[in-house]
Amino acid sequence: MKAGILLSSVALVAALGTLDAIAREPQQMGQNATGLCNAMAPATEASLRKFPLSLKNVGTVSNPIACSIPGDQLLPGATTVYVWLRNESAPTAVTVDCIMVDGDTAITGSVSYPQSITLQPGELAPNTWNASNYGLTYFRKRSNLNCTLPPGVSMTLVGWNV
Repeated sequence: MKAGILLSSVALVAALGTLDAIAREPQQMGQNATGLCNAMAPATEASLRKFPLSLKNVGTVSNPIACSIPGDQLLPGATTVYVWLRNESAPTAVTVDCIMVDGDTAITGSVSYPQSITLQPGELAPNTWNASNYGLTYFRKRSNLNCTLPPGVSMTLVGWNV
């Protein structure tokens, strides 16, 4: 009986060591914007098209989009949060204004980090927030994005890395 308890204890310690090693491995979460993002106002919803791989502003005015990115409560937080954007049909360079809202209203509070990116016609590029640029090791466990898409611009992938 004691040998069985001892073996079970050894197995538990070995399993916990394995879980700790897994937690230290680089982690990431990325998903197409279609599944995580929506128009912020009902009046602009009609100009937003949800394609399998992207959300595109097909209207004639800029459209504010909100995304709530799932976190992993077992990790300390994200070191990088990103959104990939494409200037699909605007004939000139466009600037996309985004805000990464780090946190929530219920538990940790939130901090906002505005950042813009300019996209040339046809260009696909990430708008990336790095925790180290703000003197942080990690962002909080809940990351949210608010980007205003000019006409002809799509949002393709959103996510985080640890």
